Amino acid sequence: MKTRYKKTVLAGAIVVTMCAGLSPPAFAETYIRTHTFSMDDVSGGFNGSTYGPDGLVPNITEIICTSGCDNIYTDSKSGTTMYPVDSQFGFLVEDFVGAAPKPYLDGEYLEGHVGTVFDSGTPVGLAVSNAKTDKFKVKYPQGTWCAGLGSNSVKCETEHYSVLEHVLTCNETLPYFYVENPLSFPTQQAPLIDPADGSTVGTCDNGALDDTLYKIVDGILTGTLVEPSESDPTVPNLETNEASVMNNIAVGPDYGMTKKDDGKVLYRFGNFVKKPNDIRLYAKIPLPDEWKVPGADYTVTSAKLIVDHLITNNPNDQLRPEDMENEGAIGRKPTYTVDGSGNWLSNRLCYEGDGDEIPLGTVYKNAEAALGDPSDPTFVQPAAGLPYPYSSDLVGGFTNGWYTSTDRDPFANVDSVDLYTTVSTNPADPAPNAGDLANGGPRWRLKPNKFGQDLPGLEIPISACSPVPYSSANIRYPVGVYTQTTINLLDWAVPGESPLASSKGWVNSADNIQNYTLVSGTVGAGDEVFENTGENGVSINGAPLTDDFDLLVYIKGDRKATAIYTARLEVEYEGVPPVPADVVLVSYTASETTVGFGDIVTLTSTVRNDHPIPVNVNIDLAGLQKGELVVPKIRENVTLDPGQTYALIYEWNVNVQAPALVSWFTAARPTDVPDDLLNNKGVIRITVE
Repeated sequence: MKTRYKKTVLAGAIVVTMCAGLSPPAFAETYIRTHTFSMDDVSGGFNGSTYGPDGLVPNITEIICTSGCDNIYTDSKSGTTMYPVDSQFGFLVEDFVGAAPKPYLDGEYLEGHVGTVFDSGTPVGLAVSNAKTDKFKVKYPQGTWCAGLGSNSVKCETEHYSVLEHVLTCNETLPYFYVENPLSFPTQQAPLIDPADGSTVGTCDNGALDDTLYKIVDGILTGTLVEPSESDPTVPNLETNEASVMNNIAVGPDYGMTKKDDGKVLYRFGNFVKKPNDIRLYAKIPLPDEWKVPGADYTVTSAKLIVDHLITNNPNDQLRPEDMENEGAIGRKPTYTVDGSGNWLSNRLCYEGDGDEIPLGTVYKNAEAALGDPSDPTFVQPAAGLPYPYSSDLVGGFTNGWYTSTDRDPFANVDSVDLYTTVSTNPADPAPNAGDLANGGPRWRLKPNKFGQDLPGLEIPISACSPVPYSSANIRYPVGVYTQTTINLLDWAVPGESPLASSKGWVNSADNIQNYTLVSGTVGAGDEVFENTGENGVSINGAPLTDDFDLLVYIKGDRKATAIYTARLEVEYEGVPPVPADVVLVSYTASETTVGFGDIVTLTSTVRNDHPIPVNVNIDLAGLQKGELVVPKIRENVTLDPGQTYALIYEWNVNVQAPALVSWFTAARPTDVPDDLLNNKGVIRITVE
């Protein structure tokens, strides 16, 4: 049946309005697709290249050496033939300077090995073995690891000041453990007792950390105090840095600080830095065809990714759907009660990762001691002697006990009854309640043997809150054992705000706000450059972003071969199919795509009405840098006769300082189509240098 229209004349304009009741019926669907991992999925570089056909730069055969290399070997345990990999995801390191990506396609296969896993002659997955982790020395406290004798090392970094403080001193900015009464203010820090005669020789206040930090510029301490910037009061005036100690690192007498790529601060107190050699995999899983119809906007009601693999030895082997991280997915967290003042108190006997006991009633969140959110207009600067609340624990009052309690399983399956039946070693302790645990699904990681985060080297026990150390019989996830990791793709830190809750967030990176700062239009390595002018592209991590489901897997630090077999996508969705609109984006051009500050760029968006009657059309232009408009959105409203073409021409006086990448989007739609139903879209990436 052809769709009928009625015409309404308003102030001389002709508006097209859809007749009520003629939209296609709503429906609900279940969609399942499975991908088997293979050597085709191995990524080569930041240009979106892969060994197989699915990359944005596909079939780069130099990524893997399958013959003629002297380091091809057979894994003694599985019998898999392992071939060496050459990629940009390893590092060259220099002591006291930093790390840089290794050269790409240089004939040096140094990033690890991969091989096809067979079962009775049928390929069933991929074996992966990483090259040795590189490391470089730095001055204390600039490092992320602490070196010991005999090459022993311990992780010396954290995103939480309270954890840093617990490691380095007994002073507690957020009282919970050493003080006599953590919930009494002003708090008296615990006394320091001389073990020789029992006398008091001071208090833990004497050991408070020195929070004075100075920036390093070109390897030299500048004397510039690290303070919140005017543009962003929540972070220090540092650029993202996870590889260098020459710039964008701040140091003081007791600790250092850098800024991570997700905007969080990282407190550091070590004397060397580890840089693992990643092997990265890219899997493109087809999405429903109806999701790709212009204007489609289906509600995703359930979305799971089920990955079959061997348990790894590294808690940071990442699963990155659409190349996104998700700090809201953290599995089963510690259980607690809340008192009348909003404090969180432990409700069972447990232990911290270092073996300290957590008695019932230990303060997990000290509401009165919280220093507040600097982005809040009512924020008050902390009193003298208190640190600036750069990290979330200082903002909210979360203590070291909350972050290092072993009453958790970051990889617990939300569908598993095990989530609600963790076992206490003391029958008198209250067991966790189901209602306390519905607060986040498993971490978006391949399931490892260790907790990770602020318990980096501690294995997860079968019996929750067992005393540390654990016996071999009490390890929940033994390395090398077959397992399934199931992650909830709708998990998000703010419930209901996952970018994947709408089909648009899966299909178009432009509709996924998490990727605004990731999508790049011109990327490359050396002499090889990949040009992308479509609505998707390649992320800054080298991940292709297409109109299918783009899954990235980072495997790092596993010297012994592990294996990953399949990834199964299970999606349930519902909605109404879009009504086609006969407004066509004929072309979208820019006079220049590489410019400087003050240059003039002419953008031309040409549309045509292919409908048999006149249509009133909005044509939009919007330039975005890191999700922010560079100028107010440009809109023209025109009425087009059947077959008529119209060009919106805009001259942009470049007002963005180099270096920058600005994404200029265009969209054309009939005025009666909802704003979020953009039928014809285009994007041009313009580099400012």
